[in-house]
Amino acid sequence: IEEWINAGAPRTGEVADAKLLDDKTPQPDYFEPPAAPVSGFQLKIGPFSVPANFEREFFTYRPLGNQQEVYISRVEIAMRDNSHHFILYDFKEGTPANAIPKDDSYRDIRNQDGTMNIQVLGALAYHVFVAGSQTPYTDFQFPQGVAWPVPAGMKFDMNSHYVNKGTEPFAGEVYVNVHT
Repeated sequence: IEEWINAGAPRTGEVADAKLLDDKTPQPDYFEPPAAPVSGFQLKIGPFSVPANFEREFFTYRPLGNQQEVYISRVEIAMRDNSHHFILYDFKEGTPANAIPKDDSYRDIRNQDGTMNIQVLGALAYHVFVAGSQTPYTDFQFPQGVAWPVPAGMKFDMNSHYVNKGTEPFAGEVYVNVHT
């Protein structure tokens, strides 16, 4: 890609040898978890297994750990490669109690045979988006003097989605730093 850009990004022709795309050399796993925030909370999922030739998407409901109201000024998300997305959700006010999941339970969207788990999908109707990422690292910061008030005892429904097109299982892992 770099050679193509340096050659002026031509629309036609070849700039680099197309055989480079045939390289199946495994890439090293260079994921480095972020340090916990100086002021705030760190939430973590995993490491968890992503089976071979499988798409694993699940939710886990986690307490933030705040004993009193806090003001969030920044949300930082770091995850291992091969993730399609990560989303942090809250639940709408008035969500029925039976739709609120148990703390720290993993709720996979797909059963082991690949069929959809309808019971898990039902909670999606009550989700409110908080933050998310489609890249291995995202750092969202509110402008100076702006913050989001979060009540004491806040919990987030964390949604992780990994795709494994390989023949061996691999580990997924996600960190969310909530800076206050």
